Order: sequence, then structure tokens, then C-alpha cells
Amino acid sequence: MAVRKGTLPPAISSICVILTISRWNATTWIPENVISRLESSWPDAKLFVTNNRRHKAAARDKNMDVRLLSSPLLYSLDYEVYYRQQLGEVMFFSEFTKLKGIVLGSPHLRILYLKTRPEPSMRWGYDLGEVPTVRWDCDEPRPLNLNLQPSDLMPPLHELMVSNHPPYFLTREHCRVWSHCMDWSQLRSLDLSKRCPHNFLEQLCGRVTNLKSLCMAAYRCRDFSTGVRCREWKFSTRISL
Repeated sequence: MAVRKGTLPPAISSICVILTISRWNATTWIPENVISRLESSWPDAKLFVTNNRRHKAAARDKNMDVRLLSSPLLYSLDYEVYYRQQLGEVMFFSEFTKLKGIVLGSPHLRILYLKTRPEPSMRWGYDLGEVPTVRWDCDEPRPLNLNLQPSDLMPPLHELMVSNHPPYFLTREHCRVWSHCMDWSQLRSLDLSKRCPHNFLEQLCGRVTNLKSLCMAAYRCRDFSTGVRCREWKFSTRISL
């Protein structure tokens, strides 16, 4: 959809359109005038954003589209977060600080799929002039997670997926703080991917009281955040409660 500066497509310009759900599943940034028109004309619409192909976008579109993600209409976010690992360290430069601000500032967010991906590099086949410069939002490396603090307040999610390929660090401290930062009684669907789930399960025990679907694959493995081998888990299951 091509949009010239100062104009809007007829479907968006029409005052007769009644919009309840808007989906943006693309690697290109949505024009700001389109976002503004959606917000002013349909303030009760639900915005679903999916971008799991950022590495395939043009160089100018690889950085996080903060304007789109900061929309008050944001209801569902399925997103890849770029990171760069420090050699030999379990700390990272990443976009999680920026994403954390977006999530905490989105009171209507109910669906969150957290995924990570190493920053684009030459080995992925980019030409020299196309290698994007990812704008990190932190001055020093940090854990590869939302790094929640006790004073933070997450929106009451209904669906949550935490990817482990590459890993999102569900450390014991992160899970402990997260357990107090959100109303877990609203959660209906939880996907922990393939990981050592004991930190999450121990801290959230008794809090996820209305869960209907639980998906995880747990097995003997190493906790990426600490390097410590986990206790023996050896099952893979999908449970509908």
C-alpha cells in the first residue's frame, strides 16, 4: 500500500468505515499519518503487530518502529528483539530496555510473544552498504530479558509466549520480580518453549489460577543465564486445562 505524504488511502479516509481490529504483519514501517488516523478515528480498535522477519527488511526498516509499537491501540505484539552478546559474557546489548518501556506503557496489551535474534551481520549475506546499524537503547550490557524492577507494572496479559531459540533469560530473580509485577490471574495461555522451566514454575506457583493452555518442552539442559546444568526434566507436553 503506497501512501503519499499528506494523503491517506480511500479505505482509511472514509468516515463510513467501522474498524474494530487492525493487523500489521510486515517488515516495513507503517506511515505515521496512517497510525495517527487509526488512533483518532477508531480509538477503540485493537492493533495486532507481528514482525518476525526483521532480518529480511530493508536496512532503513530494521530498527524498531517505536511509533507503531507505542500506539495506545496496541493489543497484541509478536516481535523479535535484536541483541549482541559480549564475547564470553552472559550480558548483552539489546533492544529490551526500549521494548520494556513500550510494554509498560501499553495498558491495553493482552497478547505478548517475546522472541530474540542476533543483530544482522555480514555473515547473513548483506552487502556492505546495506548492513544496518542497530540503535541500542542501553549504555552497558544487561541480562537478555525485560529486566523488570519491583516498581514496574505489567499490563494483565491473556497470552504469553517466551521463546528460547535464542534464549530469553528466565532467571530466578527475573521470575521473582515478574511474579509481583503482573496480575497473573488474567493469563489464559502460556508457552515457555524448550527450556529449563523450574525458575518460572517455582515463582509463579499458585498465581496463574485461570490458565487454560500450557505448552512447554522441558528436558535435561543447561541454564543459559547462569551456565549451570538444570535438574533433570525429561518430558515434552502440551496441556489444555
